[in-house]
Amino acid sequence: MKNQEMAGRKVSHSNRNSVVRGAGKAGLAVLAAMCMLLGACSQPAAPSSSASQTEAAGETHASGQKIPGGLDTLMGGSGQSASQAAGDNSGAAAQTQAASGTTQAASATTQAASGTTQAASATTQAASGTTQAAANPASAGSGSGVDWTTSVDLANLYPAAASMVGDFSYAKLTGMNFSFLSGAGGWSTDLSIASDGSFSGIYHDSDMGDTGTDYPNGTMYYCEFSGKFGELTKVDDYTYKTQIVSMSYAKNEGETEIIDGVRFVYAGAYGLEDAGDMYFYLPGSKKDNLPEGFLSWVNPALYDFETGTTATELTFVGLYNEAQEEGFYSADMVGMFVTSLLDVQSTSKTLKNSIQNDSLTQTEYNQKAEELYTLWDDSLNDLWLILKGTLSESQMNTLLQEQRAWITDKEQKMANAEAEVAGGSMAPMQKYLTGAGLTEARVYELIKYLP
Repeated sequence: MKNQEMAGRKVSHSNRNSVVRGAGKAGLAVLAAMCMLLGACSQPAAPSSSASQTEAAGETHASGQKIPGGLDTLMGGSGQSASQAAGDNSGAAAQTQAASGTTQAASATTQAASGTTQAASATTQAASGTTQAAANPASAGSGSGVDWTTSVDLANLYPAAASMVGDFSYAKLTGMNFSFLSGAGGWSTDLSIASDGSFSGIYHDSDMGDTGTDYPNGTMYYCEFSGKFGELTKVDDYTYKTQIVSMSYAKNEGETEIIDGVRFVYAGAYGLEDAGDMYFYLPGSKKDNLPEGFLSWVNPALYDFETGTTATELTFVGLYNEAQEEGFYSADMVGMFVTSLLDVQSTSKTLKNSIQNDSLTQTEYNQKAEELYTLWDDSLNDLWLILKGTLSESQMNTLLQEQRAWITDKEQKMANAEAEVAGGSMAPMQKYLTGAGLTEARVYELIKYLP
């Protein structure tokens, strides 16, 4: 089959929903998936603690209208993004210890990769309900629960991901995001797979030029789906076969509704429809042994921009819908999050140092404290999205209940810290430093739930 003919049919799929593609960003498959994965397309989380009132069961837009989960991440809308609602508003949970109103995060002793044991004192004192305002702005937040001196080493909190060596299982796919997209236009199907073979994900496409009186902001083709793969059958050392045994949608295909001037047309999961045998191809699979239909979709993910060469074997786990000749590539969500967390730690250290040591106006102290809180709040949001894609439904339900209790406790402590200096110029600083300390500690606690 000719690659050009196939790519043209798949990319436009105009026979499926009569969409004329808008001038979406042309980009690489890998970059597009990372944008979807870590919420790079969404707006920053709102620093106000009131944002934490939204529950994960479905976000409510600023207009008061309920929107599909994950939608604002795609749309960049004026309301909360999915990552906002998912993390601070419904992040996953380890239990919050409350002792006389003071929350303490557990200490973490970490080991460097070289084998040298480092004492990474990661004890984070969370603010009590009677947080006192700092008498000197240079020592701002000394009682706020911010850990000013240490940064948790991630080596102990996140061990290396399991190798694919040995018997392959769905458990080895937890923490991965599978993406089906062309890199041309803004559409994609993204899914994650749990250890029992269950999966969930979203499909989205947009045509901002398709407007009407009631939807001046364009048209979005969208669906949220879930299902389960059957038993895995080994074909060879690098290939396993399965089938989709069940699949359902949050909205019926063909339904429409208008939200904030955008018409939503609920569609099927492109890449998974009318599937027969589904194949997993493991890293190390020789390209010469893989079907052309699969490679035509994943080749961009094999390209090395530094060397200008394309790998001759898979560097990721691939998923192939044989009947429709549609291929997914995977990205390590957990690994990318841990990498991003290293950047967060560095930025956090810089902000803390500035708050402690720089001669700033009170307005500047307040701004930097808010930046610190938002930094960790965003990281918590990203972590929650990954937990949703890697833990079972029952685990997530339990964690969600615990997290809601944590949110209530955090917001109360932030309010108490602000009330201590009510009306004073230091009030915002105290509130945000309290939130930053609690949220940073939460990230380090929840990362232990990653596979």
